[in-house]
Amino acid sequence: MIVLGGGVMLLFFLTEQLFPLCTDQLNLSTVLKSLGVLLFSAVMAAEIGVSAVWIGYMKRSVVAAVTASVILASLGCQLLQFSYLSAAAAGAGVLVLLVPAVLAVRNLYEKILNLEV
Repeated sequence: MIVLGGGVMLLFFLTEQLFPLCTDQLNLSTVLKSLGVLLFSAVMAAEIGVSAVWIGYMKRSVVAAVTASVILASLGCQLLQFSYLSAAAAGAGVLVLLVPAVLAVRNLYEKILNLEV
């Protein structure tokens, strides 16, 4: 996600220099802010994915996993919009989703270790 998102941003920033679409001037702070949002998005996507897999595994249902991923993704999008306000708000959003993701990984790890082969 980071590599492809970075590639898309690079393409946009290069074409923006040739054919300006935005009224704002493109400067280093805008590029760094975009990279920060991309980093927060990648971390949140991983956290949401782990939590959704855990819910699906606990319910033994693919439908539950898909439903959980949609709900958690909409929550993540709501939290990610604060990353445009400040990095601290985005970090808080990442931490909000980090707690359930860590608990899910611990629980899944214990379940996998207890599987009979």
